[in-house]
This record gives sequence, C-alpha cells and structure tokens, in this order.
Amino acid sequence: MAVPLQLHSLPSAGFDEPFGMLHACHGRVERTLVLLLRLG
Repeated sequence: MAVPLQLHSLPSAGFDEPFGMLHACHGRVERTLVLLLRLG
C-alpha cells in the first residue's frame, strides 16, 4: 500500500486574507533558507 509523502503543510491563503498570505509566504521563505543553509 502506497502512502503519499507530505514534506510540509501547505497553508492556503489568498488576497482576501492578506495577513494569512503573508504568514504562508514567510513560512515558505524560512523553509527555503533552511534548505539553502543545509546545501551550502
């Protein structure tokens, strides 16, 4: 039985929720920076 791999949660926010969208974007930037530090 295959189990789908979920690497991280994907918060969904739109322009109708600007602070939610900012928070979701901030989380993605943080994860990207952590990855870049690990690779560098």
